[in-house]
Amino acid sequence: MKFIHVVISRLQRLSTAFSAPGAEAVLTERLTMTLLLLRHTRRQYRIGLLTSHDLPVNYYLRKALNEQMTANFNVVVTNYDSTQSYDIILTTSMEMADLMGIKNDLPLIQMQDFGTGSDFVVLYWYLDTLVSGYLRTDLPEL
Repeated sequence: MKFIHVVISRLQRLSTAFSAPGAEAVLTERLTMTLLLLRHTRRQYRIGLLTSHDLPVNYYLRKALNEQMTANFNVVVTNYDSTQSYDIILTTSMEMADLMGIKNDLPLIQMQDFGTGSDFVVLYWYLDTLVSGYLRTDLPEL
């Protein structure tokens, strides 16, 4: 809390807008949430990629997915391995997922071969839901 108050006092010295009525309470709330998020979001989410493509194609698809998502979430995308556990499974073929016996215990998302904008919208929605659930249950009370 001392750090937050130091930041707020410096902001107030920079601009009178930060001294307006109610501004300090809003700043305190936002900075507290930011610090809690930075401190308590070390959990890495695992995404399994199940496709019928060969490994070189999967390499580029995984690389593109990792680059898109790691900017916003702490994730790792690997080729699907039935011995591993995942938070989300991505597939380009629901038939293949059925043949492999993948149950819908966790999100199973069908995506286009190289990921479209709508694929990422769905994926971000699931990741945001996972992160929100994690934060609600694991953040300490102030």
